Amino acid sequence: GFSANKLSVAENSLTNEFRVLPEEKKGNKNGILFVGRLRESCNIMLLVSVMTKIRELDKIDLSLHIIGSGDSMDSKLLREFAGKNAWVHLHGELYEQKEIQKISRGCFIGCYPGNAGLSVVHMMSLSLPPVAHDRIDLHEGPEPSYIKNGYNGMLFKYSDAEDLCSIIRHLHASPEDLSRLRKNAFEDYTKLVNPSFAERIMNIIE
Repeated sequence: GFSANKLSVAENSLTNEFRVLPEEKKGNKNGILFVGRLRESCNIMLLVSVMTKIRELDKIDLSLHIIGSGDSMDSKLLREFAGKNAWVHLHGELYEQKEIQKISRGCFIGCYPGNAGLSVVHMMSLSLPPVAHDRIDLHEGPEPSYIKNGYNGMLFKYSDAEDLCSIIRHLHASPEDLSRLRKNAFEDYTKLVNPSFAERIMNIIE
């Protein structure tokens, strides 16, 4: 019953003072970045299993950088796995954006294999094309809906290890596609934060 003229949208976002411009990325890194809480729905072990498979079958020296902490069953399994596999780097809770920026420079994509939220926007601000699952209705917030599949990031079939595996393989082997996604991801991040979320709310109120 509301008039469409009375409805406005203010997309949720975050402002990262330590961004990474697309042209700063060389496209020759093997890291994948996960940023977020290690909660029950993060499904981090799906990403670990996929990366393990690619490392073993394709002989690609992928590394996983995890920023965040939690007490979920997945996080416990992750700590055990990381203790035996040096390619998994657990950075824990990290709030220094400059340090997160530094870690991100060793990565070519960002991936949140479970139900994501603002992590998607954070990845975009670092010129890392975000990879997330396609069940938008299950995500923690609206932010994964900002991913336009094949344009500024990639969506894999929900809980489908083979599909996620194919996407990571493709992006690692396709520097031109990766460069295009990286550029579009950062451009869309810039649109999300200009004007800022606060300014959008004030414009609605006014």
